[in-house]
Amino acid sequence: MLNGSFCWLGGWMGVVIGAIAPSAFAAQPSPSFQHWCEQAATLPAETRHTVELLRQIAGTEDCAEAEQILASNLG
Repeated sequence: MLNGSFCWLGGWMGVVIGAIAPSAFAAQPSPSFQHWCEQAATLPAETRHTVELLRQIAGTEDCAEAEQILASNLG
């Protein structure tokens, strides 16, 4: 786990990675369901199928509404 201290990966690579600020490794936010839904036509077939199933589960074709419905059922 990187916390600003050096991490041994062997040779110079460990020094380089250990010297990088931890924030450089912060996870980038994932695209929202609405984003995937609106881009469904450009997605690989398996991903598009998953998006379609989730829209059916939400009971709407509206991507923004589907995201709200799905998100409200997570908690």
